[in-house]
Amino acid sequence: MFVSYSRETTFLQAVAMTFDGKHPCRLCHVVQKGQAQERQEHKNFAKHDDSLQLGLPPRIPMLFHPPRPAQMVEVTLVPDPRPESPPTPPPRG
Repeated sequence: MFVSYSRETTFLQAVAMTFDGKHPCRLCHVVQKGQAQERQEHKNFAKHDDSLQLGLPPRIPMLFHPPRPAQMVEVTLVPDPRPESPPTPPPRG
């Protein structure tokens, strides 16, 4: 567009006409038509299905209850002391 406009007008006018949006070329018309079709298709799709599932099955909410006191187990991190006493006298080696 700029090249064709610059043949007919000045450099600054060609730049302005290229980017002002008031002088679209054939490619601009094709792009605008495609965008209009996409917007229309999007509106039609939104009318058919208001809730988009993305192919995933609906989730069933599951509630988990905390364990009851009878199910709770006491955990000790300190080992029990040894039941036997150390040998006397200590072994010499």
